[in-house]
Amino acid sequence: MGPADHETATSLSDLGLLLRDKGDRAGAEALLRETLAVTRTSRGPKHPDVATALANLALTVNERGDPAAAEAMFREALAIGQASLGKDHPGNAQRLVNLAGTLRREGKLAEAEARNEEALALSRPALGRDHPAVARQEVSLAHIYLDQGRPAAARSLLLHVLEVQQQSYAAGDWRLGTTQSLLGAASTRLSRFAEAEPYLLRAFDLLPVPPGSEGPKARESRANRERLIALYEAWGRPEKAAIYRSPLTP
Repeated sequence: MGPADHETATSLSDLGLLLRDKGDRAGAEALLRETLAVTRTSRGPKHPDVATALANLALTVNERGDPAAAEAMFREALAIGQASLGKDHPGNAQRLVNLAGTLRREGKLAEAEARNEEALALSRPALGRDHPAVARQEVSLAHIYLDQGRPAAARSLLLHVLEVQQQSYAAGDWRLGTTQSLLGAASTRLSRFAEAEPYLLRAFDLLPVPPGSEGPKARESRANRERLIALYEAWGRPEKAAIYRSPLTP
């Protein structure tokens, strides 16, 4: 079909996303930049597929530590989506959440919260509050609440998310570990230590990764280990905190 065909772009994108999940950010970024260039040529600069290609590239750029560049890409992707689909189209919800996540990483918490709330205002009426996609967007908002020092708001949201995910995901799905880890973090900050511990321990069981691993699951595993340490230190149990400082913890 040639190097500038849309099917070529789709294959490039799939391979780039696979490399990103394996932790090869440099390889992923190169392929996703090529995907964006081919998509712009094959679809035109304002097509929704260009917005998708921009978002995939921006996620990778954000992961390698350049949130300012990622923010610009997410804003462009959102503008294309709103122009092509309409500002109130639910298809823009994930673009808003992506932008919110980068704004959060930059410390722009007020705008991050507003963008995430805007996303939920689109997706909740379209999909229903108990849809897994809505739950994922609520997880993003809970992250923002925690960064804002609002653990009670995060806990309330995450309890609903966990209920939805337990109906949607297999019992051993690592994403359940992510939600329970965040619940443990919220409970720790509320000094509800006995409540936090089982959430964090279940998350530890759901997030096993070999030392040195990369990718989303590995990042969540490391974050959960840090939350376990924070729990036991706040609870006055330094001997248990020491267990999770060791990279050899089973």
